[in-house]
Amino acid sequence: MIDEETLNLSLRKFLKRVGISAQRHMESNVRAANEGETLPENGRVAVRMTLDMDGVTTPLVVEDEIEVR
Repeated sequence: MIDEETLNLSLRKFLKRVGISAQRHMESNVRAANEGETLPENGRVAVRMTLDMDGVTTPLVVEDEIEVR
């Protein structure tokens, strides 16, 4: 049986870690692209996040764009 409270707390902890790590990674890469003058002219960068879980055959893919200018 699943303990809903334990699951919820564990998921929140994981997502917080993912969010902080992903933001730092993206900021670093955007800054490097800016220094190398390789940012897109439209000021938007396509991003994709893929979530894989053991025992789940289909990953979750979230795609969007972020504005950098």
